[in-house]
Amino acid sequence: MVNTLGTIGTYFQTIGLLDFFLPFILVFTIVYATLAKIKILGEGKKQFNVIVALVLALLFVIPHIMGTYPLGYDPVQVMNDALPSISLVSVAAI
Repeated sequence: MVNTLGTIGTYFQTIGLLDFFLPFILVFTIVYATLAKIKILGEGKKQFNVIVALVLALLFVIPHIMGTYPLGYDPVQVMNDALPSISLVSVAAI
């Protein structure tokens, strides 16, 4: 079982799926949780929160997929470079 999961993970990494899927999930989760917590779109508007979070997460990862960077840098690469440091500081703070 573990060998199969490791093989699937390696396959996803070789085709480049993890390069944009994991940042997409992270951005989607953070935006959705923020919108759900502050209720900026109204009470009980889960479907609107999902749509807004989906659009913002896609806007975050699409430049990485297309290979064009309108801001001059790849936000996915910046996130992938910064996350190890952020996690180390958060673990040290806890």
